[in-house]
Amino acid sequence: MLFILLLLGGYLVMHIVHHDQGDMQAMTWAEGAFSTVLGALILILTGRGPAIIPPSPSQPSSDNIDSNSPQPPSPSKLKVTVP
Repeated sequence: MLFILLLLGGYLVMHIVHHDQGDMQAMTWAEGAFSTVLGALILILTGRGPAIIPPSPSQPSSDNIDSNSPQPPSPSKLKVTVP
C-alpha cells in the first residue's frame, strides 16, 4: 500500500512540476507528502521503525491501597485561615 502511495506521490510531484510550476504551495505539500511516504516505506523495509513501548502500569485502585500508608487529607478536613 505504501509502495502504491509512493508511486502516486511521485506522479503527483512530476505532474505539478510539469503543469503548474507557479503553485509553490502545492509543490511544497506534494514534496512533503512524498518524502513522508518514502520515509515510512524505508523504515518498514529496513525494520528500523520506532520501538514498541510497553504500556505504563495502571494506577492502583482503592482496593490495593495499604490502609497503613499515609493518605492525603480530605478537602473537608482542611482549614483555611484568612488573615
